[in-house]
Amino acid sequence: MIAILGFTAFVVDFGFLVYAQRTLQASADAAAAAGALDLPDDTKGANAALLYSGGASGLNKKTNLPTVTVTSASSCNAALVAQSLPCVTLINKRAGSPTTANLFTVTQQVTVPMFFAKVLGVASVPLTAVAKAGMRGGLRPLNVMVVVDTTASPAPAPANFLEGASDGQYGYNSCRVPWRIATDYLVSGDARAKTAIQKMDAWIMSEANHDPSNILDGYTLSGGKGAGQSGPSSAFSSPFGVAAMLGSDQAWLDAIWSSRHIDEGYYADSITMLCMIVMSGNWCTP
Repeated sequence: MIAILGFTAFVVDFGFLVYAQRTLQASADAAAAAGALDLPDDTKGANAALLYSGGASGLNKKTNLPTVTVTSASSCNAALVAQSLPCVTLINKRAGSPTTANLFTVTQQVTVPMFFAKVLGVASVPLTAVAKAGMRGGLRPLNVMVVVDTTASPAPAPANFLEGASDGQYGYNSCRVPWRIATDYLVSGDARAKTAIQKMDAWIMSEANHDPSNILDGYTLSGGKGAGQSGPSSAFSSPFGVAAMLGSDQAWLDAIWSSRHIDEGYYADSITMLCMIVMSGNWCTP
C-alpha cells in the first residue's frame, strides 16, 4: 500500500510541481520584461513588474498558486555593459536601489502544498523562479541589411531555384504581393506602394477581362501563362481584391468581393480570409 501511495505521489504531486514551476517562471519572465521596459524609472518598473507578475494582484495570478511573493531589483550588469548596453542613472529610486542600472530582476516564490505526498511526510515544497531582462528589452538592435543581389541589375530567380519550374514567376509565393503592398499603402500612405499596385490592378483587370473567375494560378512576369498554371484560385484572386481598393473601378472591386469563396484549402482560404478582413475594413491600423 505504501508503495502504491508513493507511486501515486510521484505521478500526481511531481506533475503538479512541474506545472507550478513552469507557471511561476512564465509569470516571472513577463514581470521582468515589463519592469525592464520602464527603466530607468525604478519605481515605475517595480509597479509594472507587480502588475504582470503571478502575485496576488498580478495579471498572471493563478488560483492554484495563490500565495506567490514577488520581489524585484534594478542593477548594473557588467556583461551587458560590455555588449554596449550602458548603465543609466535611475530616477524615482526605491530604497536600496543602485544609482545606475541596465538590468531588471524579478524573483517569485511560492510554497506548493502536496496531495498524496503528505502521507509520506512531505506536506509542501517551496519553489523559486528568477527572471532577468535588460533595460528596454536588452541589447540595442543591430543595423542589418540582407543583400540578395549585389549586381546593378537584379533578376528573378531561375526555374527550379527553390521549389519548381515556376520559381521567378508570379506563383503561389508571390500571389500575396498585391495584398501586402496594398495594405502597406493603406497603413502608411506611401505613394510608391499605390503606384505599383495600380499598375498591377490595371493589368489583371485587362488580363481577366473584368471577370475574377478568369484570374488564374500563375503568370510569367511578362503576363503570359505560368509554368504551373492550372486554373482559377482564390489565393490569386483575393489579393487582387485588396489591390482594387486603390483603383478607380468600383465594379471590379465588387466583383472580386462577390466571387470570394472559402473551400479551396488552408493556404488559399487563409489568404482569402485575411484579404476579406482588409477589404471589409474590420481591422485597425497597428
